[in-house]
Amino acid sequence: MTTEQIIQEAHKITGNKISQSNLENFCSMIIQSLVKKFGKNAVYTVVNSEAGGEINNVLSYVVEVGSIAYMSNISIIIDDNSLLDRCYSTVFLMNVALARALKNLALLEVNNGGYYNGDAITMISERVYNLAKIHIGYPNLPEELRNDTFSTDELFSFYLGDYLA
Repeated sequence: MTTEQIIQEAHKITGNKISQSNLENFCSMIIQSLVKKFGKNAVYTVVNSEAGGEINNVLSYVVEVGSIAYMSNISIIIDDNSLLDRCYSTVFLMNVALARALKNLALLEVNNGGYYNGDAITMISERVYNLAKIHIGYPNLPEELRNDTFSTDELFSFYLGDYLA
């Protein structure tokens, strides 16, 4: 399957509730904040290498935390047999959006359909699935556990809030 065919299938799995342009706009805002904070050359270097650090971490937060927050906002975190598929589809779409936003800002040399490879997407999707399960059970957690657990909004604010200011 081509990337475009997978995108179409991912949209079907998520009930056509995800706007690819909204995802790309979200990614662009975060990337522009990174450029403002670190400079275009620093972001470009990290994006096109295996370098770690804050820039790399924020890019992974965009896909992971951005996906769970987006799923929450459009109400597709539903405890059923297709939750894992919706998580994978959302992560895939966010990964494509991140790559396109980086490419559009001339920060990514090669766009192979997404920023992260398939193995990374699988790993991130599993983490998003675990976060989704926590989200589903969050209202029923005892207060002492809720105090030690982030809601999806708190998670988003903690990891990405500074980059949307």
